[in-house]
Amino acid sequence: MAERPIHKVEVGGDTTGLREFANGQDSGIIVPQGTTAQRESNPTEGTIRYNSTDDAIEFYIGASWVQLSESGVEALIGDAAADGSTKGVAAFAATEFSANSGVISLGSVSPTKLAGTTAEFNGALSDGDFATLAGSETVINKTFDTGAQTLVTIDLADVGAGTLLFTGTTTEFNNALSDGTFATLAGTEALQNKTFDLGLNTLTGSITEFNTALQGDGFVSLTGTETIQNKTISNSQLGQDLNGAGRAIYDVVFKDYSETKQTVSSSSGTLSVDLNNGNTGVLTLTENITAIAFTNVASSGFQTFTLEITQDSSSAYTVTTATGMTVNAANVTPTTAGGGGYTMTSTLGAKDLITFIFLDAGAPAIQMLQDLQ
Repeated sequence: MAERPIHKVEVGGDTTGLREFANGQDSGIIVPQGTTAQRESNPTEGTIRYNSTDDAIEFYIGASWVQLSESGVEALIGDAAADGSTKGVAAFAATEFSANSGVISLGSVSPTKLAGTTAEFNGALSDGDFATLAGSETVINKTFDTGAQTLVTIDLADVGAGTLLFTGTTTEFNNALSDGTFATLAGTEALQNKTFDLGLNTLTGSITEFNTALQGDGFVSLTGTETIQNKTISNSQLGQDLNGAGRAIYDVVFKDYSETKQTVSSSSGTLSVDLNNGNTGVLTLTENITAIAFTNVASSGFQTFTLEITQDSSSAYTVTTATGMTVNAANVTPTTAGGGGYTMTSTLGAKDLITFIFLDAGAPAIQMLQDLQ
């Protein structure tokens, strides 16, 4: 190891040892220096050197190098303002506090949130009681100044979005209100001493529920499958078709009566007629008719079907009624006046009007008006 001077006048370029500065000023120590990479790997505790990489004095303690800088000291002893530790000191800006003659004055400090329980605040305050409306705490022994509070009159314009929501049970509201009664329509609560404005409300329920609730003995509705009982229909127009569903209508006077007309056609010589589609029909011949099949004929009572048949305008076709006729899939033989049968008029474009009269869905009797011109 080379000899290092302990005390001598500074010579240009000296980097280590105890030196007396050449200009006659106070002496000083020029400590060994080097880069971060040149640090000893396992130095003796208390070793001091100058780090030329970071431009800082550093010493080895606690198995690590610590630099004599603000950040280095804070890393060693802790910064209360930075990490909340209590072993160090907090760094404050000049505007945050000042010290004069031993008196420390706070300046502009950021607002701080105080945390604690109601019990802790009650114990700390001089009046011994602190109340909050958050959570489930109870306001005890307090007086509300209604002139300064909004408990009596609430202006929804001052509430966010114009909406104010109260929560609680009906019993709680009833106990709190001065008139002693608060009603809601939720659940099974009863509505008492209230009036409904039907222009602003909709009542819902079944016919049975309304019949039970009304003072009268009946309530009728035409919606769904409800039944009209003991009611009179005034002079009016039906809004839709009325399906009698096979039920009898008594003491009826028909006015302005007409029957539904259906257009029928034949296929492969068979004319198909479904009486559910109407009790009258029209047919223009396009082929010879050798069979007629009636379906949905009433099984009880009289029922008629009137058919207008128009002969083709270029070729004369025939219509056979004596054979090949069925009523509700049963083979029948129709009857005519004097047993003469029916023969379609052969005049091109001629019209025949024939009526089939059924009794209890049996073989029909045929009436004819032919060669109508």
